[in-house]
Amino acid sequence: MNNKLHEAVMYDRFFEIQRQPHQRFEHEAGAAVMRPGAPWWVRLHDNARAGDFFYAFLREQGAAGRQLVAAQGLADAVMQAGIRHGLSPVPRGMTAYFLPNDVPLAASTGTLRAPAPADAAFLSAWIRDFYREGLGEALPAAADSPTADTAPVEAQTKLYVWTPPCEAAPAAMGAIAPAPTALSRLNFIFVPNEKRRAGVGRALVIALCHAVRAASAMPMLYVYENNDAAVRLYRRVGFVQAGALALWTL
Repeated sequence: MNNKLHEAVMYDRFFEIQRQPHQRFEHEAGAAVMRPGAPWWVRLHDNARAGDFFYAFLREQGAAGRQLVAAQGLADAVMQAGIRHGLSPVPRGMTAYFLPNDVPLAASTGTLRAPAPADAAFLSAWIRDFYREGLGEALPAAADSPTADTAPVEAQTKLYVWTPPCEAAPAAMGAIAPAPTALSRLNFIFVPNEKRRAGVGRALVIALCHAVRAASAMPMLYVYENNDAAVRLYRRVGFVQAGALALWTL
């Protein structure tokens, strides 16, 4: 594992979380971003005593029943601190992958473009399916306007749709999140059921990677450890593992 790259990946995620509504706590033991109704993101220094203090603080803040995401610091130290404070592992840890600059990338096919206003209806459905299938979360009841689903996504990342060669309608969506480092994170990668197992996902990821490299950045992404199909896809494209995130329920 490339420790410096792993640290950059973790910093990218922490930065992305901080741009959303949150409360922030800082201490020599680490830092936390606390979002209402969402997992808490925690950075801990590689120090067991700091971990003990920090988890005790989280409990005092009423963290019971929340999911906790912890990274930046050796995984073993973080895990042991969590266990000492009675945390139960959530069997959906995430792993970070990146595409090294020296890995050749297959030629891009099809058309990758920003969404048009006419795309809002199907994008709203895709975003809802992405949250339901990929994250196990259900968005609130649909609003009168489909842009109520797309606008929050486009506020935090740059959304794209991909259209296969010789076709008129988009077949998949993906996004590229801004980063404070030389990394750019791929997210919201989604292929509807009727387009799966036809190479659409691979073509979409390749097109997104070309867009990232054209901006002189390095593509990276997160994938749930139990999503074997996604891991195989990303590895075929050329992604390699950078590091893991640990999820617990307090």
